[in-house]
Amino acid sequence: MAAATPQPPGWYGFGFNRHVEPKAAVSQWLYIHRVETGGPAAKAGLRVQDVVVGLNDRPLSFVTDKAALQFFATRKPGDVLRLTILRGRVRLPITIRAANLPPDRAEQWRRNYELAKEREAGQ
Repeated sequence: MAAATPQPPGWYGFGFNRHVEPKAAVSQWLYIHRVETGGPAAKAGLRVQDVVVGLNDRPLSFVTDKAALQFFATRKPGDVLRLTILRGRVRLPITIRAANLPPDRAEQWRRNYELAKEREAGQ
């Protein structure tokens, strides 16, 4: 029997693509491609094109895209996330508190989760 899709997590209000470059100075990062207007990330100062290089004072270490989504899936409303970002050449800390996931975003989150599962199964 297939595992059920987890319940929607807390909402930070940003979208990302995970990148891996093993030989680079920073071997893994999240490229921010969407920041929801009025959402927790926007209120904290995160911007489109920011590059996340650390979470909660540690370098990124996700094995797969699904693992990155699973990390965020374990966050609950009220949880605090400390990002280390690069904005151009400047390294900045940004702290975001998760909110309740809006209903329209819950369906999008479920689709992204299922796509990541399918991609992982195809590797």
